[in-house]
Parts: sequence; structure tokens; C-alpha cells
Amino acid sequence: MKTTRRRLEDLLVEDPEIPAREAAELLGVSRQRIYQLWGTMGARGRIRVGNSMPKVLAGGVRTDLSSGTKGTVGELLAAADLLHRGYQVFMPITQRTASVDLITLDRWGTVIERIEVKSGRRREGRLHYKTPGHDRYDRLAIIVPGEAVVYRPAFAEDEAELESGSGK
Repeated sequence: MKTTRRRLEDLLVEDPEIPAREAAELLGVSRQRIYQLWGTMGARGRIRVGNSMPKVLAGGVRTDLSSGTKGTVGELLAAADLLHRGYQVFMPITQRTASVDLITLDRWGTVIERIEVKSGRRREGRLHYKTPGHDRYDRLAIIVPGEAVVYRPAFAEDEAELESGSGK
């Protein structure tokens, strides 16, 4: 007899977006039990990592917003993209004293990176952005309206996409 966890994994293979209520009814358990199992399943549960989800696109930040608000929106877009990639993302409580915009922990909990977020734009196909005035970051996330978040240095999977011709 399969465990509830194994039966839930089978359900998720059939329908990755199945609601907790429906999964609970099919498996004869409570919704709370479904949430508990999803919490322990990590990338095999509700969190999908890799090419199965569309990339997070920066939809363009309104120009009538204050620069602080635009910066926060950019940080949230970068955080959403990093979460999609399977990273844990941490944001500082205060922006004034923070030396970095985001901190990430990889999905295995072994690599910590400091992420600095900048806005950018394309002119004649070339990416333009202001380089931070400090080097207290490990990776730069560049928010370009209408495009996927660009990273410097690029992630290995992004470089593979570019080499294969499937990326921008």
C-alpha cells in the first residue's frame, strides 16, 4: 500500500496545479495534511524549479513612481525570479542601512550570495545599466522592462540557453 505522501506525489505528476481541497478529497485526508506534506516535499511538491515554468518578466516599472518605489519593485521582481529558480530569498528589513538588496541561499542550503539589483534598458540591442559604486555583492540582477531578469555573472542555465540559441 502506498503512503499518503507517495499518492500525493503521483497526483502532482498528473496535475501539478491540483488544489489542496481536491487532493484532500481524493486521498481521504484533511487539507491540513496536504499542506503539511507539501511543506516537506520541497521541489517535488508545489515548488517547481527549472524550465517547467515561464521566466519572470519585468513588466516595466511606471515612471511616475518615486525612485525608492521603483527600486523596491525591481527588488521584488528579482526576488520572484530567484524564487522561481529554487533559491531561498531574504530581504533586509531596512533599506537605508542595508549593504545589499537581496541575500539568497541555494536550494541545498550551502551557497549564500549577495544580490544587488539595478534597472537597465536596451539601446540598439545592447544592455545598459549603472554599475554599483561598491563591490559588496556576488551577483548583479538587472531589471529590463519586458525581459527576463538578467544576471551578471549569468547563471549556468542561462549561459546554456544562450549557447543553444533558445535564449535572448
